[in-house]
Amino acid sequence: MTLRSKAQKHFASYTNNTICAGDFDNEPIQDGDVYPGGGRYDNGRLCFIEDHDFTTTLEGGPFPVGEWSMFVPVGYIDLILPWFAQNRNGLSVLIHPNTGYEYEDHSIWSFWNGNEWPLNMDIFTPLTRTADFEQVRGNEGNPTCRESDVVCGEVGGWVGSTNCCEDLACRCDGETCYCV
Repeated sequence: MTLRSKAQKHFASYTNNTICAGDFDNEPIQDGDVYPGGGRYDNGRLCFIEDHDFTTTLEGGPFPVGEWSMFVPVGYIDLILPWFAQNRNGLSVLIHPNTGYEYEDHSIWSFWNGNEWPLNMDIFTPLTRTADFEQVRGNEGNPTCRESDVVCGEVGGWVGSTNCCEDLACRCDGETCYCV
């Protein structure tokens, strides 16, 4: 939970202190707005998922202990990966796509930073799409690049100009950088 709090603070300018809409309850658990999207699969923006008690093991799995998660659109991968690698403090971090093919997402399409955990894959069916998506990669609801006026970095920190959409560049004004 310390790593989660640290990540929420570090990525606050990217998340606008919002949480993802969850599968079960679209009400915010903490201060901030819930992004009106399709839940944990197609939020289309960087956000923290709050859809269960993080300190308890979910019945049936797939994880053997409590866990928390964050939705990371493709355009933010280069921001997230090095930060978690440098700040995980010995913890294990699973990074996987959310394609709806949960067996493959959690196994052959995933990678671990730290020790790999034994997951209960019995709850998933191979080659079966288990989630209903309203968005597809690259459209407005699940963009692969950052649009105009979206945060793309911080002065003195990470600047992701390659993730601004075509004809846009990451420009800094004050402490924060935006795609313009």
